[in-house]
Amino acid sequence: MQQDTSPKKKSSRWFKFPAGIMWIILFVFVGIIAGITLQHYHAPRKIVLFTRELISQRRLRNSGVHAENGIIKLGVRRYIANKEIHEHETIEFDINNAALVVIDAWDDSSFRNCNPSGQQVKRFIRHRKDKLLPLIELARRHKINIVHASHENDIADEVEPRDNEYIVDSFNMTYDTQELDNYLKLHKIRYLFYAGYASNYCLLARPTGIIKMREFGYNIIVVRDCVLAFELPATLKGEYANEVAINMVEAQWGHSTTAKQLEEALEKRK
Repeated sequence: MQQDTSPKKKSSRWFKFPAGIMWIILFVFVGIIAGITLQHYHAPRKIVLFTRELISQRRLRNSGVHAENGIIKLGVRRYIANKEIHEHETIEFDINNAALVVIDAWDDSSFRNCNPSGQQVKRFIRHRKDKLLPLIELARRHKINIVHASHENDIADEVEPRDNEYIVDSFNMTYDTQELDNYLKLHKIRYLFYAGYASNYCLLARPTGIIKMREFGYNIIVVRDCVLAFELPATLKGEYANEVAINMVEAQWGHSTTAKQLEEALEKRK
């Protein structure tokens, strides 16, 4: 019998993948390496911020209003902590150098998602309609610049921003401060009227809020009858948390006024 002397193929110790699967594995591997590299150099964040900057610059050019005969004399209040008294004074400035900053004028569902009690939700909704909306309409009639800062929640339909009103979107919380500062500098704004919710949280501590913007050198005026605080059960009836928050602003960061005082000053302006 003739013996088979033809050379035999050596069996491979490795499983051979089809070419298509090898390409898929290669693409996945390259994608992982690219993702790690981009993340290391913060490229996704830089791309997002660059895109936001382009959008912001476009909004800056398309927003803003100007009032004629803008000089007003406004009655304001400060709290003198060491004397435990309020002092009243009158300040004079050009309303064209002022803006109304509306913080967290959310729709009903956004308020409910914050999990305050049903009673507090009703307070905010009623206050938004009875106090905040008339203030915004007053600012619109007298051509005061308006900034809406809703911090990733939906703004209520009744106070929906108009085309010439500026919106600070909160994709990046640190970026909001600079974005608002850019808008204010463009329109030569130095005085900020604050209204909205909540006076003991967001109005104070947001990147677009009172504390941060005071650090940037802006003059702060909280419209004290157009803000509310999140109250505890023990403070709800007298709204003491709101009173304390307003006193803190008056003592440390600026002044307060009322919607009526602002309306009177606007009607009497030079």
